[in-house]
Amino acid sequence: MTQTTDFLSHLNPSQRQAVAHYNGPMLVVAGAGSGKTRALTYRVANLVRTNRVDPENILAVTFTNKAAREMKERIEKLLATQQAEAEYGKPLAELAPQVQTSLRSHIYRTITKHIWMGTFHSLCGRILRY
Repeated sequence: MTQTTDFLSHLNPSQRQAVAHYNGPMLVVAGAGSGKTRALTYRVANLVRTNRVDPENILAVTFTNKAAREMKERIEKLLATQQAEAEYGKPLAELAPQVQTSLRSHIYRTITKHIWMGTFHSLCGRILRY
Protein backbone atom coordinates (compact mmCIF):
# COMPACT_ATOMS: atom_id res chain seq x y z
CA MET A 1 0.00 0.00 0.00
CA THR A 2 1.45 3.40 -0.97
CA GLN A 3 1.57 6.44 1.23
CA THR A 4 -1.07 8.18 -0.95
CA THR A 5 -3.38 5.17 -0.65
CA ASP A 6 -2.94 5.19 3.14
CA PHE A 7 -3.56 8.94 3.20
CA LEU A 8 -6.84 8.64 1.28
CA SER A 9 -8.01 5.38 2.89
CA HIS A 10 -9.90 7.32 5.59
CA LEU A 11 -12.28 8.71 2.95
CA ASN A 12 -15.36 7.26 1.28
CA PRO A 13 -15.28 6.86 -2.55
CA SER A 14 -17.01 10.21 -3.25
CA GLN A 15 -14.69 12.08 -0.88
CA ARG A 16 -11.67 10.29 -2.37
CA GLN A 17 -12.74 11.39 -5.86
CA ALA A 18 -13.07 15.02 -4.73
CA VAL A 19 -9.71 14.95 -2.94
CA ALA A 20 -7.84 13.34 -5.83
CA HIS A 21 -9.22 15.78 -8.45
CA TYR A 22 -6.31 17.94 -9.58
CA ASN A 23 -7.02 19.75 -12.85
CA GLY A 24 -8.72 23.05 -12.04
CA PRO A 25 -11.24 24.15 -9.45
CA MET A 26 -13.98 21.88 -8.21
CA LEU A 27 -17.40 22.51 -6.69
CA VAL A 28 -18.61 20.05 -4.06
CA VAL A 29 -22.33 20.11 -3.30
CA ALA A 30 -23.60 17.77 -0.62
CA GLY A 31 -25.97 17.69 2.32
CA ALA A 32 -25.28 18.33 5.99
CA GLY A 33 -23.10 15.73 7.67
CA SER A 34 -21.88 14.25 4.39
CA GLY A 35 -18.20 15.03 5.00
CA LYS A 36 -17.68 18.18 2.91
CA THR A 37 -15.32 19.71 5.46
CA ARG A 38 -13.36 16.50 5.72
CA ALA A 39 -13.10 16.26 1.92
CA LEU A 40 -11.97 19.89 1.62
CA THR A 41 -9.44 19.45 4.43
CA TYR A 42 -7.95 16.38 2.77
CA ARG A 43 -8.08 18.07 -0.65
CA VAL A 44 -5.98 21.01 0.53
CA ALA A 45 -3.56 18.66 2.33
CA ASN A 46 -3.34 16.48 -0.78
CA LEU A 47 -2.71 19.46 -3.06
CA VAL A 48 0.21 20.54 -0.87
CA ARG A 49 1.57 17.08 -0.05
CA THR A 50 1.08 15.08 -3.24
CA ASN A 51 0.80 17.69 -5.98
CA ARG A 52 3.32 20.12 -4.45
CA VAL A 53 0.99 23.10 -4.84
CA ASP A 54 2.33 26.23 -3.15
CA PRO A 55 0.01 26.99 -0.18
CA GLU A 56 -0.18 30.64 -1.33
CA ASN A 57 -1.91 29.39 -4.49
CA ILE A 58 -4.78 27.75 -2.59
CA LEU A 59 -8.00 29.66 -2.00
CA ALA A 60 -10.72 28.07 0.14
CA VAL A 61 -13.90 30.01 0.94
CA THR A 62 -15.88 29.09 4.06
CA PHE A 63 -19.09 30.45 5.57
CA THR A 64 -17.59 31.41 8.93
CA ASN A 65 -14.20 32.44 10.28
CA LYS A 66 -14.58 29.68 12.89
CA ALA A 67 -14.88 27.10 10.10
CA ALA A 68 -11.74 28.48 8.44
CA ARG A 69 -9.76 28.27 11.70
CA GLU A 70 -10.97 24.71 12.34
CA MET A 71 -10.06 23.62 8.81
CA LYS A 72 -6.58 25.11 9.07
CA GLU A 73 -6.12 23.28 12.39
CA ARG A 74 -7.28 20.01 10.81
CA ILE A 75 -4.91 20.48 7.86
CA GLU A 76 -2.04 21.25 10.24
CA LYS A 77 -2.74 18.14 12.32
CA LEU A 78 -3.18 15.94 9.24
CA LEU A 79 0.11 17.07 7.69
CA ALA A 80 1.95 16.87 11.02
CA THR A 81 0.65 13.31 11.44
CA GLN A 82 1.92 12.41 7.97
CA GLN A 83 5.29 14.01 8.70
CA ALA A 84 5.57 12.18 12.05
CA GLU A 85 4.99 8.85 10.30
CA ALA A 86 7.57 9.71 7.62
CA GLU A 87 10.26 11.05 9.96
CA TYR A 88 9.79 8.98 13.12
CA GLY A 89 7.76 5.97 11.97
CA LYS A 90 5.22 6.69 14.72
CA PRO A 91 1.83 8.38 14.97
CA LEU A 92 1.98 12.02 16.07
CA ALA A 93 0.21 11.21 19.35
CA GLU A 94 3.00 8.79 20.35
CA LEU A 95 5.75 11.40 20.07
CA ALA A 96 6.97 13.54 22.97
CA PRO A 97 4.91 16.71 23.44
CA GLN A 98 7.81 18.99 22.44
CA VAL A 99 8.30 17.01 19.20
CA GLN A 100 4.57 17.24 18.45
CA THR A 101 4.68 20.99 19.01
CA SER A 102 7.77 21.33 16.85
CA LEU A 103 6.19 19.41 13.96
CA ARG A 104 2.93 21.36 14.14
CA SER A 105 4.82 24.66 14.35
CA HIS A 106 6.84 23.74 11.28
CA ILE A 107 3.66 22.87 9.34
CA TYR A 108 2.06 26.15 10.46
CA ARG A 109 5.06 28.29 9.43
CA THR A 110 5.58 26.61 6.08
CA ILE A 111 2.06 25.68 5.00
CA THR A 112 -1.14 26.59 6.88
CA LYS A 113 -0.13 30.18 7.58
CA HIS A 114 0.06 30.80 3.82
CA ILE A 115 -3.23 29.22 2.69
CA TRP A 116 -5.84 31.77 1.62
CA MET A 117 -8.77 30.44 3.64
CA GLY A 118 -11.66 32.36 5.15
CA THR A 119 -15.05 33.88 4.50
CA PHE A 120 -15.79 35.76 1.30
CA HIS A 121 -15.65 39.05 3.25
CA SER A 122 -12.42 38.32 5.13
CA LEU A 123 -10.68 37.14 1.97
CA CYS A 124 -11.78 40.23 0.03
CA GLY A 125 -10.50 42.43 2.87
CA ARG A 126 -7.19 40.56 2.81
CA ILE A 127 -6.91 41.02 -0.96
CA LEU A 128 -7.58 44.77 -0.64
CA ARG A 129 -4.94 45.09 2.09
CA TYR A 130 -2.49 43.06 0.01
